[in-house]
Amino acid sequence: MSLGDFVNNTFRAAPPASAQFFQNVNPTLAMEWTMRAGLYQTCWDWYDGTKLKELTDNGTLKYPLRINPIRWICKKHARTLYGETPDDAPSLVQFSFKNDEGKVDETCKAAARIVGRVWSESHGAEIQFGNGLINQVCGNSVTKLLWRPGPGLTYGVRLMRIIPDYFMPIWDSEDPWDLAEGYLSYCITPEEARSKYGVNVRQNQYPIYMEHWTRDSFDISVEGKTPTTRLQAWEGPNDWGFVPFVVTPHEDRTDGFYGSGHIFGIDGLVEELNWRMADRGDGVKAANQDQTVMKNSSTGIKVRTAGAKSVLDIGTSPPGSTKDPDMWNLEPGAVKSAALNKQFTEDLWNYICNASDTPAVVWGESEVSSQRSGMSLEMLYLALLGHIRAERIMMGIGFGVTNSRILRMINSKMPGKVSYAMLQLEPRTRWSKILPRERMDVVNEMNLRTAGGFGSTSQPPRRCSSSY
Repeated sequence: MSLGDFVNNTFRAAPPASAQFFQNVNPTLAMEWTMRAGLYQTCWDWYDGTKLKELTDNGTLKYPLRINPIRWICKKHARTLYGETPDDAPSLVQFSFKNDEGKVDETCKAAARIVGRVWSESHGAEIQFGNGLINQVCGNSVTKLLWRPGPGLTYGVRLMRIIPDYFMPIWDSEDPWDLAEGYLSYCITPEEARSKYGVNVRQNQYPIYMEHWTRDSFDISVEGKTPTTRLQAWEGPNDWGFVPFVVTPHEDRTDGFYGSGHIFGIDGLVEELNWRMADRGDGVKAANQDQTVMKNSSTGIKVRTAGAKSVLDIGTSPPGSTKDPDMWNLEPGAVKSAALNKQFTEDLWNYICNASDTPAVVWGESEVSSQRSGMSLEMLYLALLGHIRAERIMMGIGFGVTNSRILRMINSKMPGKVSYAMLQLEPRTRWSKILPRERMDVVNEMNLRTAGGFGSTSQPPRRCSSSY
């Protein structure tokens, strides 16, 4: 199931903007959430191609070719974000901690093992890749921390990916990573409402699951009712002291708290590309169709049978004419209109690539696919590399906030597992290299380092390139 299908099937059975939900919400906040939900819906419509299925007034497809570079770009950026990670890695990044001296001691290693286990038991690789893709589409991603002690969770903490459409943050202007409040609302199945939360609803009704968190309290309900199961407490004081959601923007927050994805920078170019490519197709079709003409015939063309074959009878000459009837095909004409010119659509494609920081080399174009040195290849990738590094800065901060809160939650419930000293550590994120390295380059580098006394003969080169 694709991410778009997951969103449509799981979260869009009914809109979150119900009177039941908003009756206790500030009207200004309700209006803002409705506006954000509309923007997110537009983003998803572009990503999954719904936008390109629009019809004209006469019922024909507005974009018959449905060329969707937005989906391609989002996927390429998401796949590049985590670099050359092992296929079976439980986490796409490596987490570590440093003490106040900037060193890694046994306490740091123990904290890293705890955080790594929580991510692994929460299917961290899936959450990380999913959030990386959502960032490209919506401009931000949301991670939720849950306390769920029981089988399968060593430390009782689970992480969950939240689709931004159904989370409304109230951020702190001094520290946007530390939310003041958070509202979560989405639809669940009637079966889940009954079995997981003890709330009975009609079989054809999709009840609304709702959470409201502040730094001091929380409240959870299903279709306006307090759950009755013993899965957890459903309302009361917030023992954590923080809102258990982390909102990570795509690249930065210069456009506002939510960040911005790829959609609204290139949507007009994508529309124009679809129109002009359709024009090119129509022009090629018209230019290559045979056009038959006829002269010197007093009657119309008739189809006759000659044995097993069908032949054309082009009639006889007009009375008084000395010329025999004749018929032939015109030569296909060249497409000369500027709107149908290949150069124009290529210009549109170049604008799309430049605006999205997705250079030609990413698509494997022939003029840049010849053998080159690693440095020259990185220069060709420069726009994408800069973009990805900016994303990694924000993602790294988000991971750090999440990991620190994992330790705080465990310390609150299991102080013997997480010490106070662990809470004082600085979280770090280590990323794999974005581009693969030639094996020979690695060997040569190690030889040079060892010869100069700068390398270790027992430790391989670190495969990670940066820490944030």
